[in-house]
Amino acid sequence: DMTPERYFGPSIVADAVERCFPQHRQSLLVLDIAAGTGLLGYELKMRGFDNLHALDPSEGMLNKAKKKNIYNQFYCEYMTENVAIIPSDVYDCVVCSGGFGQGHIPTSALREMARITKPGGYGVIVIREEFLDSPEYENSLENMMVELENIGIWKKIERSVVPKYFCHKSGVIYRFRVCDDNE
Repeated sequence: DMTPERYFGPSIVADAVERCFPQHRQSLLVLDIAAGTGLLGYELKMRGFDNLHALDPSEGMLNKAKKKNIYNQFYCEYMTENVAIIPSDVYDCVVCSGGFGQGHIPTSALREMARITKPGGYGVIVIREEFLDSPEYENSLENMMVELENIGIWKKIERSVVPKYFCHKSGVIYRFRVCDDNE
């Protein structure tokens, strides 16, 4: 049940994005990955982010999001290790709330998320903490995050456990800044 009373992921991510961009939010281009019906897009819009794109593999979910008039562009695609439809270095920020879970976004998509983000831009991801122990992500998701930092793709700004991410379950929020050529 993804109602705002039970699912706080969108507001948690939007607050973190707000910390990345204290001003000039209207002109920033943000991609909402696994956008669903637009819960996170709505939270971002309420905080002054007006230039939002949505990516989600479900046409039905995107149709619901379209009715909310939050996003300027829609991609009906899975977030994988290769989303060829999106060129490199496009977004000031990529965000994802609820997209990492069993059978959802693969670990290999992290590199792609960094590729489509401009140098100096940010990635903000929140995942249910218990999913870090799932077969899909155990020993791979956070290891890939560290590997991308070690090879100079991005720098970790934050890793925090947040209570009540979904119902009474905690989540983990990650913020990364994509490195530019001088780092």
